[in-house]
Order: sequence, then C-alpha cells, then structure tokens
Amino acid sequence: MSVAFDLEASNLLSKLERAEKSRSDRKLNAIRPELAEKIGIPAGTAENIRRGRSKGVRQWVAAKIRKAFVRELADQMMRLSGDLQLVFQSGARPNSDEVVALQTALAALRKLIEEAK
Repeated sequence: MSVAFDLEASNLLSKLERAEKSRSDRKLNAIRPELAEKIGIPAGTAENIRRGRSKGVRQWVAAKIRKAFVRELADQMMRLSGDLQLVFQSGARPNSDEVVALQTALAALRKLIEEAK
C-alpha cells in the first residue's frame, strides 16, 4: 500500500475532526466515533489512521475520507455564501473588506475542492 494514502487519510481525518470540533463544545473523544460512522469507516480504523498504526490505508478508505472532506468543504462554502448574502443585504459595497474577504475564502474553498477530487 502507498504511504501517500496513509498521509492523505491522516491529514484529511485530522482536518475533519478539527472542523467538527469547531462546531461543537464536545471533546474529540466523543466526536471521533460519530465522525467515523458519518464517513462510513469503522471507528477502530479511524483510530489506527489517526495514530499512524495502519498497515497501509486501503484506497477505498482514503476515498471515503476524501469524499467526507469534500462534503465538509462544500458545507463551508454554503455557510460562507449565506454570510456573503447577508453582508450584501446589509448594504455592504462589493469592494468592502468584508465582501472581499468572503469572496477570497470562497475562491480558496473552490480550489481546495477541485484539488481534493
């Protein structure tokens, strides 16, 4: 098995955990089993990936984690798009700092989604 699958899976899993933690006041130990179920992999597999104890992440496992990561990015895009609409509704100018920051963040998310596919 490729080391690349191990690294990618571990990195994306960590990012998903941080994203989930940022939306919750719960501890990571409580979030992790639910996240594994949401991704569609056994909690023990996720734990082994996280600890670097896997004997090579299978391609299908890495693909499930990547798909969950892309879903997370798409969800973030939806939230930022909603924020952008609210900013425009509040009367912000298209070249205001807040609008530019949101548009830049949306562009960065689009790029990440394309790279992750």
